[in-house]
Amino acid sequence: MKLAMSVGDNRYYAIEHIKGRHFIQTAKRGGPSESLAEKALQEIMEQAPRAFESIAINLPHNLREIHESVKQAAQLRLASV
Repeated sequence: MKLAMSVGDNRYYAIEHIKGRHFIQTAKRGGPSESLAEKALQEIMEQAPRAFESIAINLPHNLREIHESVKQAAQLRLASV
């Protein structure tokens, strides 16, 4: 899968090649400090598990399999950030 906009100094589009450092590189080009970008990534990583739990509570049973698949993919990506 590809993003519509590139990320990082080397202009990555393919999601499987994008790491957290690429978002920090992009943030630095756009103006925010490196520490602010790192803090935002850390916050996303910390809040993701609770966000998935919150979604699962209110999700109809027929969508739980899809939710679990998306959750697992997100966890793999977050682990590589």
